[in-house]
Amino acid sequence: RAPVAAGSETLVGASGEARQDIAPEGLVFVGGALWTATTSGEPIKAGTQVKVVGRTGLRLEVVPRETATVEPNGKAQKEK
Repeated sequence: RAPVAAGSETLVGASGEARQDIAPEGLVFVGGALWTATTSGEPIKAGTQVKVVGRTGLRLEVVPRETATVEPNGKAQKEK
């Protein structure tokens, strides 16, 4: 049986879906669970695919999937 992967390293870079509008806070479904998430950019509409770019405690930092790249340091960088 494989160990459960629940550390922040398993969430950064993961994809999910906004279950509520995130403006700047809402709920996302990532890794089989609902998480509280924030975004520092434009509001994200419910139903949008998101990418996790950071984590603080039980709160995820997300960006819309189509605009996200994650650098090795866990910081988000917008695609050009």
